[in-house]
Amino acid sequence: MLLVCILFVVQHGGDVMEAYKWLDEAQGLDTADRYINSKCAKYMLRANLIKEAEETCSKFTRVCLLLCKGDKLF
Repeated sequence: MLLVCILFVVQHGGDVMEAYKWLDEAQGLDTADRYINSKCAKYMLRANLIKEAEETCSKFTRVCLLLCKGDKLF
């Protein structure tokens, strides 16, 4: 949580890329933490790192496929 606090101080200073780097380090310590993963993806988007944000989001989201035929869902 200390790294997240540092992130907010750096982000308040206006350096989005540096804030992302701190949050990425925090995310690397606990990859199962959904809060940190979502914050990391948010800051990746702010730093214009779209592909990296997609990869991070894929760690904690699932793809649900619905097969439709007419009005009926299977």
